[in-house]
Amino acid sequence: MAERGKAAAGMGWPFGPLVQLLALTAQRREGVAGMTWEEIDIDRALWTIPNWTVHDLRRTATTGMAQLRIPPHVTDKVLNHKSGSIRGVAAVYNRRSYLDERRGALEMWGKRVMSLVERAPIPVPNETRHPSPTHHEERG
Repeated sequence: MAERGKAAAGMGWPFGPLVQLLALTAQRREGVAGMTWEEIDIDRALWTIPNWTVHDLRRTATTGMAQLRIPPHVTDKVLNHKSGSIRGVAAVYNRRSYLDERRGALEMWGKRVMSLVERAPIPVPNETRHPSPTHHEERG
């Protein structure tokens, strides 16, 4: 890393500082290259990073569902992942779509999002919640 840092310093403007910031911040090349002065607070030595993608919303939802104790296999189904947490023989034989569990997960996630928007906390379950099947119990 030291050699790369020295090489970056020797590159000069604009690529040297760009490479140094990439190494120091672990941000995407486009985000660092597109940085604007409005994003920088010199007094606080702070860069407010605005670069996110639509895919980040899926990552945020997955992380949030994990915090809500929603089982990973249900989250995988919500995201339409074909090779998620159920693998191997179980994935071959388990054809259930977990419709009711997905519905329950999305309802919980929706409440969480609304609580963030409205700034009102909602309780996080202490243990894994498995929404009970209702009238949509599926067959393989």
